[in-house]
Amino acid sequence: MKKFLKITTITGVCLTLLGALTFGIAFGSAGWDVQELSNVKAEQKRYEQKADTTIESIVIDVENTDVRVVFDESVETISLDYSQRFKKNGDPIGKITLNDQNGGLRLIEKTSWTDHVLIWDFTADCKTTLTLPANNVYALSIETDNGDITVRGNGKVSSLSLTTDNGDISTKNATIDCTGKVSLESDNGGMALGNLSAKTIETETDNGNVKILGRLIAEQIFFETHNGNITATAYPIQINKIAFETHNGNITAHLFGASADYTKMIQTHNGDSNIRSEKGGEKTLIAETHNGDIEITFKTE
Repeated sequence: MKKFLKITTITGVCLTLLGALTFGIAFGSAGWDVQELSNVKAEQKRYEQKADTTIESIVIDVENTDVRVVFDESVETISLDYSQRFKKNGDPIGKITLNDQNGGLRLIEKTSWTDHVLIWDFTADCKTTLTLPANNVYALSIETDNGDITVRGNGKVSSLSLTTDNGDISTKNATIDCTGKVSLESDNGGMALGNLSAKTIETETDNGNVKILGRLIAEQIFFETHNGNITATAYPIQINKIAFETHNGNITAHLFGASADYTKMIQTHNGDSNIRSEKGGEKTLIAETHNGDIEITFKTE
């Protein structure tokens, strides 16, 4: 039995070394450029809104690509640039469907595990860019499995939903006027918010920092991260109800008004807080952290 285990171990080590040597030779012959090892090619495609097509809602659901949304004052119609990936033999990887019927534009990418068998995907040119006229109003829902989401420019939306499993979300270079709800969600990624005006703003990430870099105006706001800091000190936030929640991280914020304007519910287990729980205000402030400090100040300008 011991002899068999010894032979098996030696064989496993030899195969591992052989695999590493083969990879090194291939990598070296490719000029040490990881993209040259890829057996996947990406082809850029483009959609342009027709003159007689009305679009009020947009859904983008892709998998392994960054998504960029640009509000552009110089354009009058919607355009959408996206990538279709192909195997070396020319077969498409997954299925992409795009339609612009019934007032909606939908781009959906679906793949199965069989699409990724024997695939070395190091394509860096996969991207999705949605360009929108700045003066129209849209309901936007953007989702990517493994990619960042960024929004730029000045735009108007009836609702905004940005979701990624493994990536960052940024609206720091945008000014968004939303008549409904703004929802930002990432499992593993940070968030950076620019100027936002909405009825409700919600952000949630498991592992990442939440940074508010612009002016926020809303009836209610909910910030949540499990492992990360929440920082909102660029401008005082104008709000009726706000909640900060992090398990491992600090909470630092400036709120518009006076401390007496807020009914405060404050809790930290392993950390310090410069404010305490207190009733009486018409507005609501909730700040909770398990391992971290809370520092909230109130300003009138």
